[in-house]
Amino acid sequence: MTSFDWFTSVGLMPLGYALVGPLADAIGLDATMFAATAIVAALAVAALLLRDIRSFESPRVVAATT
Repeated sequence: MTSFDWFTSVGLMPLGYALVGPLADAIGLDATMFAATAIVAALAVAALLLRDIRSFESPRVVAATT
């Protein structure tokens, strides 16, 4: 999972930088920021729709007994 997070967070960052400048020039900075916020919010909601994400439980820590 960490490698997937790393790939999407850092690996695709240059693509985002390459796209956001021309997009901001074409539709304006406010519209670009709104679109980026809407995309992030939609992805967060989509992740929360997955049952495995909603029902995730952290592992219980068992105290070591000696």
